[in-house]
Amino acid sequence: MIPNVRIRFLDRASKRSTNVESNGEGVYTACLSPGAYDVFADAMGFKPAKRKSIKVEMSSKNVIDFVMKRGKPVTSH
Repeated sequence: MIPNVRIRFLDRASKRSTNVESNGEGVYTACLSPGAYDVFADAMGFKPAKRKSIKVEMSSKNVIDFVMKRGKPVTSH
Protein backbone atom coordinates (compact mmCIF):
# COMPACT_ATOMS: atom_id res chain seq x y z
CA MET A 1 0.00 0.00 0.00
CA ILE A 2 1.24 3.47 -0.89
CA PRO A 3 0.23 6.38 1.38
CA ASN A 4 -0.67 9.88 0.17
CA VAL A 5 -1.45 9.01 -3.44
CA ARG A 6 -3.24 11.77 -5.34
CA ILE A 7 -6.22 10.32 -7.21
CA ARG A 8 -8.02 12.30 -9.93
CA PHE A 9 -11.33 11.20 -11.43
CA LEU A 10 -12.12 12.80 -14.80
CA ASP A 11 -15.76 12.55 -15.87
CA ARG A 12 -15.55 11.65 -19.56
CA ALA A 13 -18.84 13.39 -20.42
CA SER A 14 -18.57 16.68 -18.51
CA LYS A 15 -14.75 16.83 -18.27
CA ARG A 16 -15.11 17.70 -14.55
CA SER A 17 -12.41 16.49 -12.17
CA THR A 18 -12.78 15.18 -8.64
CA ASN A 19 -9.60 14.87 -6.58
CA VAL A 20 -8.95 12.81 -3.45
CA GLU A 21 -5.86 11.57 -1.61
CA SER A 22 -5.25 8.14 -0.13
CA ASN A 23 -4.72 7.85 3.61
CA GLY A 24 -1.62 6.50 5.36
CA GLU A 25 -2.64 2.96 4.43
CA GLY A 26 -3.19 3.72 0.73
CA VAL A 27 -7.00 3.64 0.99
CA TYR A 28 -9.20 6.29 -0.64
CA THR A 29 -12.89 6.94 -1.21
CA ALA A 30 -14.79 9.30 -3.50
CA CYS A 31 -18.46 10.05 -3.97
CA LEU A 32 -19.12 10.34 -7.72
CA SER A 33 -22.12 10.85 -9.96
CA PRO A 34 -22.99 7.96 -12.27
CA GLY A 35 -21.00 7.93 -15.51
CA ALA A 36 -17.70 6.89 -17.05
CA TYR A 37 -14.45 8.15 -15.56
CA ASP A 38 -10.77 8.10 -16.38
CA VAL A 39 -8.84 7.68 -13.11
CA PHE A 40 -5.28 8.91 -12.57
CA ALA A 41 -2.95 8.17 -9.63
CA ASP A 42 0.23 10.07 -8.76
CA ALA A 43 2.61 9.56 -5.82
CA MET A 44 6.07 10.88 -4.99
CA GLY A 45 8.73 8.42 -6.14
CA PHE A 46 6.35 6.44 -8.39
CA LYS A 47 5.43 6.60 -12.05
CA PRO A 48 1.87 7.87 -12.66
CA ALA A 49 -0.81 5.25 -13.28
CA LYS A 50 -4.21 5.47 -14.97
CA ARG A 51 -7.33 3.46 -15.63
CA LYS A 52 -9.68 4.44 -18.45
CA SER A 53 -13.46 4.31 -18.78
CA ILE A 54 -14.32 3.11 -15.28
CA LYS A 55 -18.11 2.85 -15.11
CA VAL A 56 -19.80 4.25 -11.98
CA GLU A 57 -23.43 3.35 -11.37
CA MET A 58 -26.00 4.71 -8.91
CA SER A 59 -25.67 3.23 -5.40
CA SER A 60 -22.73 1.02 -6.31
CA LYS A 61 -19.29 0.64 -4.78
CA ASN A 62 -16.33 0.17 -7.08
CA VAL A 63 -12.87 -0.92 -6.01
CA ILE A 64 -10.13 0.51 -8.22
CA ASP A 65 -6.64 -0.72 -7.36
CA PHE A 66 -3.50 0.61 -9.00
CA VAL A 67 -0.15 -1.06 -9.50
CA MET A 68 2.38 1.75 -9.29
CA LYS A 69 5.99 1.24 -10.32
CA ARG A 70 8.87 2.95 -8.58
CA GLY A 71 10.56 5.54 -10.70
CA LYS A 72 10.92 9.18 -11.41
CA PRO A 73 7.46 10.73 -11.86
CA VAL A 74 6.80 12.35 -15.22
CA THR A 75 5.64 15.94 -14.94
CA SER A 76 4.18 18.05 -17.71
CA HIS A 77 4.92 21.74 -18.06
